[in-house]
Amino acid sequence: MDDEWRQGIKREFRYALPGLAASAPDQIRVLSPGCIACELLDDYNLELRQYREVFRDSFTRRRVAAIARLDRAIDVIPESDHECFNNDILTHPAWDGVRATATETPAAFGWPEGPPPDYTETAPGILAAAAVMAVMTAGIRSS
Repeated sequence: MDDEWRQGIKREFRYALPGLAASAPDQIRVLSPGCIACELLDDYNLELRQYREVFRDSFTRRRVAAIARLDRAIDVIPESDHECFNNDILTHPAWDGVRATATETPAAFGWPEGPPPDYTETAPGILAAAAVMAVMTAGIRSS
């Protein structure tokens, strides 16, 4: 497993957290069209799973606890707030707990608040993640 690949896994997990922490209007504006709730949760779960596999030896108690808090915040979202393609659900109160917890989670990994370092466009027509996250986290810092 080369270092560049490992760093890519780390970078993608770092990007999933600010996506969950962003305000509903920013999430909808940046990630539309589509099912924003599904995309946010699927990205987080995929990137967390990969991060856990690659960096399992670096999961301290603090990191495990931070992820458990975020997972609990996600788990309390009622089934009615998982309605696919209904982006209005992102404004429901259960999502506020996810946002608050996702804002706190990077500190457990020693990562600063805000967007991770830039990287380039991953495919033609797909926004570079740094640009997307910069827009999203600008809203986090101003709130």
